[in-house]
Amino acid sequence: MRQRKVVLFLVGLALLLLFGGVPIPILDPFLSGIERTVYDQRVRSLPPRAVSDKVSIVAIDAKSVQELGRLPWHRGIHARMIKVLKQAGARVIGFDIIFCDKVPPSENAALEKAAREAGNVISVITRGRSERKLCLLPPSLEAAFAGFGSSVMIADQDGVIRRVPLMAGYDEQKGVPAFSLMVTGLYETPEVRFEKEPGFVWWKDSRVNMEGLRFNPVRKGNVLRWNEHEVPVLPSTDASETLIPFWRAREGDFVPRYSFVEVLNGKAPRDAFRDRAVIVCATEDVNDTFMTPLSKGATFESKMPGGEVHAYCVSALLEGRSFFWERLHDSPHVLFLLTFLTCLFLLWLSGWQRLASVSSLGILFLGWALWRQSEFHFVEIVRPLALLIMLSAISAAYESKRLRKVLGQLVPRGVAEKLQTQEASLGGKEIKATILFSDIRGYTTISETVSPQILMELLNEYYGAMHAAVEKYKGEVCSHLGDGLLVMFADNREFSRRVKDHPAAAVKAGLEMLTGLKKLQEKWKKESKPAVDIGVGICTGPVAWGWVGAAQRRQPTPIGDTVNVASRLQGISAEVGTPVILHETTYEEVKEEIPCKYIKSVSLKGKTGEVKAFGVAALIGLETMQNRSKEPGNGQ
Repeated sequence: MRQRKVVLFLVGLALLLLFGGVPIPILDPFLSGIERTVYDQRVRSLPPRAVSDKVSIVAIDAKSVQELGRLPWHRGIHARMIKVLKQAGARVIGFDIIFCDKVPPSENAALEKAAREAGNVISVITRGRSERKLCLLPPSLEAAFAGFGSSVMIADQDGVIRRVPLMAGYDEQKGVPAFSLMVTGLYETPEVRFEKEPGFVWWKDSRVNMEGLRFNPVRKGNVLRWNEHEVPVLPSTDASETLIPFWRAREGDFVPRYSFVEVLNGKAPRDAFRDRAVIVCATEDVNDTFMTPLSKGATFESKMPGGEVHAYCVSALLEGRSFFWERLHDSPHVLFLLTFLTCLFLLWLSGWQRLASVSSLGILFLGWALWRQSEFHFVEIVRPLALLIMLSAISAAYESKRLRKVLGQLVPRGVAEKLQTQEASLGGKEIKATILFSDIRGYTTISETVSPQILMELLNEYYGAMHAAVEKYKGEVCSHLGDGLLVMFADNREFSRRVKDHPAAAVKAGLEMLTGLKKLQEKWKKESKPAVDIGVGICTGPVAWGWVGAAQRRQPTPIGDTVNVASRLQGISAEVGTPVILHETTYEEVKEEIPCKYIKSVSLKGKTGEVKAFGVAALIGLETMQNRSKEPGNGQ
């Protein structure tokens, strides 16, 4: 019971650490990496959607670079593009192009004029070398644009872009809004004009009171509210980060893409940009490409241009589609239910019922998480599933150990392990083994002199000492025959623990049994209990190892002449005057290691002819092998 409480305490601690989201330095990087990979697979598994009808991309592609030259281009080219897109009915024009570098004022003049006349141009700005210092535009060009947004994106440890900061790392009251947020704000609130204060970008309009301005993002908890939108913000982030809703299109690109040079030359479809947010970005000859959950590899072709990532964000914001990330401890009711059921299963169920219940709970949780995913709520699954798998493994290991312990009390350990991994063969198999047979001398007389209760206590103490001796030399107790003990030593893992030198191990175990018995005799003498002596017979040879008994109940046991000889040798141990008798087959195996002495040839009950009996020299008063020359077969 105490052990069970300790196990439950450890399980509860694991629940707290893994379900509660407490950082675990060793596990967190590993689990987070798996979670990211699983998240990418979940994003790719979402059903494909129709092509976006609110956002288009004008791509500076290979064809444009071939005709107009490598970037950066003369800013007059971008001015021409603004005019073309404005005439085509673009509602917002977003340039994912940096205009911070210094150029002759004449270059900026055309761009300034085009941007001022269009009135709907948003440009990106980026950080300089300092994390909190912006790469600023020339004042005249800055005044011409309707607004600016941050192009900062966040790559995870594996280099994949999955999230974007809506406020570029600044607080919610003033900072640099994301480029996609600015484009969306101007799309939905065309009357807004954005002005800049030193070091920060504000959203202002000289004609609109700040209190009545719809485009005024404010973070409340894990949500950024603005206009009529609520954008989910990732928990435990100070930069108002949100997941980028990547989608697969049913056909072609999710965001329609048109070549810059073709649009400039009037070859694009007439209605391609009408009432749309248009993102102008480079897709060729740039370093602004990223790995995304939709990428199929790390090649340039599989990466997504930064402008296209912004386009995905703008499309999601305009359509009110967001990806929600849910940690399990952000859903307290689910956490409580999962924790309660897990503890209940561990506390009240036992055995394989516990394993099956915890595994079923994991399947139900995974099903619930996938159902939530259909609503674009991505519930973290790796950490809870890792916990449930761990609990299942612990439960299985605990149950396996318990079952092995129970079976080990009924059958040899090797058989117990085999029963757990495969169906035991009911037939027999011949192996070479050493059999040790021991018996209490005068057991019948002893049983007449003491009560059954005292006799049972005496036998239990006796068997405890004998088992300890056998265990020391890796023998397998095959059966208890009243006061007798049948032990097998073999070099065969299928049926027992492997003992390479099993004849010597059996002899040493027999000697250890006598040592243990001597200690018991001293103890029993003080307790006025009857003295007990034993005889031990040992024989090495072939045995048939298998299951013996009726169809309803069988037990594993060795069968054969080797077993019979060991039993008969034990029976004559008192007659020949030594407690441990070895058959000649065992003697031949151990004579170089254990000093032994030939006693005599004896006739055994039920056997024809005589067998040679040997004794351990130390037990018959001999400490060396001086009498080996007198053994039969050595000229005597």
